[in-house]
Amino acid sequence: MTARHQPRVFSNLDLKTSLWIFSIFLIAQQGQAQWLDGYEYRKQLTVDGADISGSVTNFPLLVSITDAELLQYAAATGYDIVFTDDDGTTRLNHELQSYNSGSGELLAWVQVSLSAATDKEIFMYFGNPSITADQSTTATWDANFEAVYHMEEANPLDATNKDYDLTANGAFPVAGNVGLAMQFDGADDFLSFPDNTDIIRNVGQTTVSAWIRPDDIVSEQVILGISIGSPTITQQSRVTIQFRNTQRMFIGGRTQDATTDFQSVEESSVSITAAGQWYYFTGVVDYANDELKIFLNGIEVGSQTGVPWAQALTDDTPPRNGAIGAEDNFGAGGRHFDGLIDEVRISRTLRSPDWISITYNNLNDPATFIKEVAGLEDVDGFLNGYTTRKPITIDASDVYGAEDLINFPFLISLTDNDLRSTGNGGKVESTSGHDIVFTSSTGVQLLNHELQSYDPASGEYAAWVQIPTLDYNDNTEIYVYYGRTGAVNPSTASTWDGDYAGVWHFEEDPTGTILDATSNDHDGTQVTTSGNIVRQPGKIGNGYDFENANEQKITIPENNNALDITNDMTLSAWIRPESLDAGFDGIIDKLNSYNLFIDNTAFPRPV
Repeated sequence: MTARHQPRVFSNLDLKTSLWIFSIFLIAQQGQAQWLDGYEYRKQLTVDGADISGSVTNFPLLVSITDAELLQYAAATGYDIVFTDDDGTTRLNHELQSYNSGSGELLAWVQVSLSAATDKEIFMYFGNPSITADQSTTATWDANFEAVYHMEEANPLDATNKDYDLTANGAFPVAGNVGLAMQFDGADDFLSFPDNTDIIRNVGQTTVSAWIRPDDIVSEQVILGISIGSPTITQQSRVTIQFRNTQRMFIGGRTQDATTDFQSVEESSVSITAAGQWYYFTGVVDYANDELKIFLNGIEVGSQTGVPWAQALTDDTPPRNGAIGAEDNFGAGGRHFDGLIDEVRISRTLRSPDWISITYNNLNDPATFIKEVAGLEDVDGFLNGYTTRKPITIDASDVYGAEDLINFPFLISLTDNDLRSTGNGGKVESTSGHDIVFTSSTGVQLLNHELQSYDPASGEYAAWVQIPTLDYNDNTEIYVYYGRTGAVNPSTASTWDGDYAGVWHFEEDPTGTILDATSNDHDGTQVTTSGNIVRQPGKIGNGYDFENANEQKITIPENNNALDITNDMTLSAWIRPESLDAGFDGIIDKLNSYNLFIDNTAFPRPV
C-alpha cells in the first residue's frame, strides 16, 4: 500500500470534521459519596452477563487487566489495590496473584456473587499510601476449597487456608494460561503433596480441575492423583484425573482404603485433538449419590450413574501419597505428564455446571469476561497530583449531522502560556508534555489521547483526544489537566478505536520509520528513485513533500490483514497539490483493492 500526505485509512466509519472553542476558567468540584475511606482513585469494572450461565455465590472472579492508571497511581507492590461491591464501600475478599509495577499488569481473584445473564459491577480502588501490607486473604476461596494452586512459585503454594503446599520434583514455572504454569518433561517431573494431609478425607463429594497444555497427546498421562498409599496403585486412588492414550479425559475414585471399589469414567469421544493447546478439565466425583462426571472447556462430555461404591464417604483416614503430573505414589508408577499444568483446584463439594462453565469463560478470555473498565474516578472530583485544569468547550453547532459521534478522535491544537514548561515560565512539569491529560466533564474520568507534538518553550500543543460521545445537539465539555511531577507518557493507541485500520500523522523523519498511530502497527517506509521525501510544516503539525518525478511514496507492509478491507470503508487525507498530472494523481492506493486519487481527466485543469 502507498500513501501521500497525512492519510488515514479506516473501515465502517464516516466522520466529519468539527471545530473547537477554548475558554479559560477554573472550577472546584465536591467529593463523591459512597467512597472507600483512605483511597484516592477507583475504577468501575463490569462483568459481562452474557458469559454468566447461572447464579453462583462466593465465586473467585479473575481480574486480569493492564491499566495505565494503576501504573501511575497504585503502589509498586500492588498492596493498595482492593475491591468493593457496586455500592462502593462493601469490601470484597480478594487475592493478589501478581502485579507488575513496570506495566500496570494485574492478576487478582475477587470473591463475588453473580446472577444469570446479568451484568455485575464492582469497584477497584487504589492510591492509598497508608497501605504497606498485602490485603489478600485466603477467605477469597470458600471453605469448600481443599486446595488451589496458581503455579506461581518454584514450589507451588496453596492459596487456601489449608496450606497444602507442593514440592517440585523437576517441574518448574513458565508462562501459563493465567500468570505462570508448571512445565513437566513427561519423563520424571512431578509435584508432590505433603504427607498425611486431610485432603478429600471423609468427604461424600469432590470436584477437581486443571488447565492443561499437553505436548504429547498419544501417551497415557496422569494430571492429578491422591491416594492412601496402597501398593496396588491402580485400585487405591481416592481421586485421579488422567489423559488417556485414546486422547480422552478420564476420572476415577474409590471410597474405602482396604477394598477394591475403584470406579471410573472416560469421556465419550475424542476431544484432545491438538498438542500445544490449552484445555480446561474438570472432574466431579459424587460418592454419596454414585455419580461421576467429566467436563471439558466448561461442557459436560461424559458421565456415569449408579456407580457401585462401597460407601457414601471416603474413609476417615489421611491420604499418604499425592502428586500432580504423575502417579499418586510420588511418580514411582510412571505415566508422567508432558506439557504445562496451571490453576489446579480441589473442592470437597460438587461444583455446579454453571460454576464450571463460568470458570471456563472467565479464565479462557478474562479481557472480554470483564467487558468494561471505566475511566478513572478521583475522590474529590479533581485529579490528584495535578495543580491546574481548564475546561474545553466543543461547540455543538460545528458538529455536523443529526446524530452523536461515538469515540471521536478530536484534535486539540492550541498555544497557551500556561502550557509552557515550568522552566519556561509555564505550569507543565514535564518538558515532554507527559503531564498534560484530559478528562470528561466529570473532571475525573480520564480520556484516551495521543500526544502528537509539544513545544515546552512556547506552550504549543497538539493532541488527539477520544471523545466518548460528541454531542451534535449540545456543547461537549471536557477538561485539560497539567502540572504533575513524575508523569509517564499517557498516550495510547486506544485513542483510535477498532474501526481504524491505520492512522499516519507524518511527524517522523521520512527517512526512518513512519509510525501508524493505531494498535495495528502498520508502520511505513519511504520508497524513492532519487532523493528523499521532505518533512515540512503541514496542515496539522508536520506533513511530507513528495516529488512526483522521483516516484516518491510510502509503502505500508501488512501485519495482520487489517488493510484488506472488502466492506464499507472511508479513506481521507489532507493534501496540498503543487501541480497536477494530465492523468491521475494518486494519494492512497491498495493494489487491486481500493484507492484515493485526483482524476485530472474529468475536469478542466487549472491555469
